Amino acid sequence: MKKMNQWLLVGLVVLLTGCEKPSSEGVADVSDSTSTVELILPADASAMLKANAEVRVLDIRTPEEFSEGHIEGAINVDFKSEGFDAEITKLDKATPYIVHCASGGRSGKSLSKFESMDFQKIYHLEAGFSGWAAEDLPVSQ
Repeated sequence: MKKMNQWLLVGLVVLLTGCEKPSSEGVADVSDSTSTVELILPADASAMLKANAEVRVLDIRTPEEFSEGHIEGAINVDFKSEGFDAEITKLDKATPYIVHCASGGRSGKSLSKFESMDFQKIYHLEAGFSGWAAEDLPVSQ
């Protein structure tokens, strides 16, 4: 019953935030083991953040979504803004980033940008912030 309630919550959050459903269009191919991008589950992302102080979270939701709750220490760069590409070029390409949006649609579309800009390691939180929250992981305001 608890799992069903969590999925209902995720569905409601996705519906209310309007985050697009993930699609394969524009998504980097992560099947290659040498890929810059690796898919990661919320619990694994949480453990990684606790174990490795070098890993940063890049939240690409809108500032309004970010202000409603985010992963502690996350950097917010709005995927929908005209300056998105310019902002991510300012980031350290050697730093490993966990990238997410609300449910994986926008972040999935952003992955090819990170690869083309030669970022060394990107972890895609495929479940997005909704998946993070559904697992009762810590959220900052």
